[in-house]
Amino acid sequence: MYTEYAQRPSPPQRLRFLQNYVFSSVVAHRDYIICYFIKESYQAEPNKKVLDNESPGNDSTTEMSSDEERSS
Repeated sequence: MYTEYAQRPSPPQRLRFLQNYVFSSVVAHRDYIICYFIKESYQAEPNKKVLDNESPGNDSTTEMSSDEERSS
């Protein structure tokens, strides 16, 4: 009887296992939800970028190049 109890994890260890399981489940579901919404938004508007990587500097360079084309 005592050997069976010694092999079982103590209550704090069980709580730690449960916390780790819950945390990993939450993280996995969060990542799945994020990927799902990125995929859905890309399918809804395939030509639109999901992440905006353009900086304001890029806009000014394109404006300058278009101004140069007009002047020439």
